[in-house]
Amino acid sequence: MTGHARRRAAPRPRLRCPQRTRIPPLPHAPHLARTRRPAPNIPPRPRQCAPRAPPAAAESRLSSLRLRVARRPRTPPPDPPPATPRAPHFPPPPCAVHNAQGFSPAHALQLVRGTNPSAPPPSPGPNFPAATPSLDTAGGGGGGGSARSRGGGSRGGGGGGGGGGVHTRWLSRGRVNSFAAAAGLRPSEAAGGAYADDAVVLKQQFKPNPQAFFALGSTPLLRLIMAANVGFSALYLYWRATSTITTIDTYFYNIKYFPVQIWAWVFYGVEICLTIGILIGHTQRMFPIKRAIVAMEDLVREDDCVGYNARVAILLPSAGERLDIVMLALLGAMSQSTWRGGNRTTSQMLRIIILDEKRRKGVLNMTAAVYALGTLIRNPEVVTILQAEGIDAENVKGFYDWWKFGGGYARKHLYNDPWLNKACLLLEYMEKHAGNGEDADSIFLLSDMPIDAAAGSKAALHGKDVEEFARSMLQALNIPTPSPDAGGGGGAAGGGGGGGGGGVDAGYVHQFSSNPDLPTLLYYTRKDAGTPRVSPKAGNLNAAIFAVDYPEDDPLIGDATIVVVNDCRHQLNPTFLQRTVPYFFELDAEGQHYGWARVAFVQTPQRFKPDQMTLDDPLGNHAAVQYDVINRGKDGIGAVSSSGHGSLWRVEALRGADVDGRRYADPTVVDNIGKTLGFRSQMLIEDTHTSIDMFRHGWTSRYVNEPGEHLSICTHQPNSIAWRIKQVLRWHQGAVQLLFYKGISYTSFGGRFPTLWHRIYAFDQATYYLQAIPGYILLLMPIIYGLTGNSPFETRVADFFLYFTPYIVTGMLPTVISGSWGDVDANKLQRDEQVWLSTTYVQIYAFLSMLWTSLRCQKHENAWAIKAPTWPLFTVFFGQVAALGGGLFWVGKYGFRAWAQNLISVFASALLCMHALWPMVSLQMGWKIPSMYIIKILVWALLGGFIVLINHLSKLAK
Repeated sequence: MTGHARRRAAPRPRLRCPQRTRIPPLPHAPHLARTRRPAPNIPPRPRQCAPRAPPAAAESRLSSLRLRVARRPRTPPPDPPPATPRAPHFPPPPCAVHNAQGFSPAHALQLVRGTNPSAPPPSPGPNFPAATPSLDTAGGGGGGGSARSRGGGSRGGGGGGGGGGVHTRWLSRGRVNSFAAAAGLRPSEAAGGAYADDAVVLKQQFKPNPQAFFALGSTPLLRLIMAANVGFSALYLYWRATSTITTIDTYFYNIKYFPVQIWAWVFYGVEICLTIGILIGHTQRMFPIKRAIVAMEDLVREDDCVGYNARVAILLPSAGERLDIVMLALLGAMSQSTWRGGNRTTSQMLRIIILDEKRRKGVLNMTAAVYALGTLIRNPEVVTILQAEGIDAENVKGFYDWWKFGGGYARKHLYNDPWLNKACLLLEYMEKHAGNGEDADSIFLLSDMPIDAAAGSKAALHGKDVEEFARSMLQALNIPTPSPDAGGGGGAAGGGGGGGGGGVDAGYVHQFSSNPDLPTLLYYTRKDAGTPRVSPKAGNLNAAIFAVDYPEDDPLIGDATIVVVNDCRHQLNPTFLQRTVPYFFELDAEGQHYGWARVAFVQTPQRFKPDQMTLDDPLGNHAAVQYDVINRGKDGIGAVSSSGHGSLWRVEALRGADVDGRRYADPTVVDNIGKTLGFRSQMLIEDTHTSIDMFRHGWTSRYVNEPGEHLSICTHQPNSIAWRIKQVLRWHQGAVQLLFYKGISYTSFGGRFPTLWHRIYAFDQATYYLQAIPGYILLLMPIIYGLTGNSPFETRVADFFLYFTPYIVTGMLPTVISGSWGDVDANKLQRDEQVWLSTTYVQIYAFLSMLWTSLRCQKHENAWAIKAPTWPLFTVFFGQVAALGGGLFWVGKYGFRAWAQNLISVFASALLCMHALWPMVSLQMGWKIPSMYIIKILVWALLGGFIVLINHLSKLAK
């Protein structure tokens, strides 16, 4: 029996990790061949195998994997037999970047290897079970010969000693440069600017590496400006302390018990605190990078084991959101572009779990309706129609957008297909009753669907009961119909019934998994909803990760290795998983295989719909400084904290494993859940708390944020001051809890933080709200100045600008420069500053309320009941107006010449404060900025009246 036959007969061949990645020679240029020393005889690594494709399928791709030539052949070798063409399993990833010639990096890499882009070469990773065997036609490492020859010959692999007679011809530097140019890469991006004949360099150069990045060009300039700001800050503060305060010898209203110098020193302390805040902000902009754009399909083409190990569960916690918002979130989750994972189906690779905290029948019915819609549009007739319309048939979100915004509802009559009519009619009733907020017992009143419209004009069901037809349609789709009137809860595999009367029973689980081409969809409402009171969202998420309600069953996430937090107020883009999951993996030191990286979670920014409300964004929902500046500046060292929604978490990290794989908590102990396991539920901000705990155990994070890329969209953002203040109050209270109940020793000392900067950032996350105290005093300064007539410092205007200008300019420039990293609109950066000043009182209120709670020894779970008022915002705003009037009063008293500089200072500081408070105040009051024509009239009227008034007051003073 030949070696070829033995390979086919073996049910599970022995897998060998290739010792080198060999770049194929060019058949038309044999003179470029080089003689290499034989590879050392490295023993094969023990591997575990997952279900794989038959060896014959891999054998059919053998000729397209590597091309070999003999050592210094006298005649050109014959052309290899053509490989059997295969259709690609997946279309090219949507995030692939193509150059002007139409090449993409993935195709250029395949050209370098000489492989068929449609046939991904199997290369199992060192710590993954392999989905397909690894074929090595070059011999080496013992074992049998290649498929071409039984023994070691001039063209065979040569068993035994691993030398054989085959030597691979490596590409020249010029050839490598040409393929790098075709891939749109620069030499420095591929191998750090150094090309060599070393195999490791060449392997890593053209293999997609999710952990690859390069520093941004503005980083040196940014750090230079930061260093200059440190010097100018020290100079300004020294000048202020020695030249502008000690000379003040006046009193408020001539009362000796209230010296103005005390107020001057207080304001000087405010400037010191704000300077410290600026310097901490500089540290959060020091490590900006640009990460490689990699999709899961790129990795799966290289190594099937990555796809097999990347099993995902999307968690959708719901806490009473409107049904139309829940529907959009479900459509986004069901539309995710997946990848192959060995012999596993889509239903086994991806799970979507709706965690209904309010136990609503409407959410359960919506879940069934979305799954039914996904099944309907996969009908072959519907697929053909949607392809003609340019819609992805596998994407229910695309079908919904086509139906609602693309004229699909009107165009469906052109096809008159019964299945398309059913899908469109189902969408119509889903949206209608979701918008009304109704909780129907049936699948959104499908019993009211017109028979003719549902069945199509050619297949009208005359005389058949409408309700029976609706149920038979779902049965034909093999979709189990929820029975909310049934009692009892079901296990994790599904079953159980919802509660009759009010809502669904506690502990109810319903699973939709009849279609293997759709993700598995589960509805779940836990038994102890609303607990723990301090963070019910964390408890809801942990109930899916751990088998809390049904310990005898598997957790709801099954064998998922990654979980996604998808708040119901956000809708995922179909490419969300393709763009984020790769960053959990890294290439090994040889550039050969992929393995798990030291990454606990991957975070994405939160984006909002581009409507009229969010374009102006008076409430600062976009948080551009946080998502586009600070997070980018911390990503270079893997120190970005989680923001809740849009984060992906490694299940092993949540189940108590540190970065080295050692267990620091027993996942079988229920009492550990929420404390040392899962999402930490001891604080109001479970995301930040869990992030810091991951950093303490050596893990790092990754941040995925490309300019113009929206991986998710918020479908229901805060639109009132009361809502926004309630939201930020909870965040600030959680940070205060982190300081009071964990302490600085937890956030900055002990643990295994990856770097010193992780400790600094964790300290800032527990104390940032203290900067609001000097920020609020800064707003009060013009009011005190204008009403009392006493300045907090005494100096000439020219001297002030001499020292203050370089201090403030170098302090603001880093934010402006860092805004260019993602082409961020400067108006959004300005809006964040305005919102921060407008909500400084909320941060102070959160600190004082939690301090009072601690002094009274009350439970911090009651923080949910605390509400922040809005009157301080308007008090400070109208206080600025009073300061303007006070400035005019003192001019009239002391004369324009004597008080002119003070008047300019009062007006400038008061108007700047009013500008900062204007967005939120105008939203609440309903004010709008008038047109420029009206503004011009007002300016002339106010300017003329101001000059006349000053002149009149000056005459009265004489």
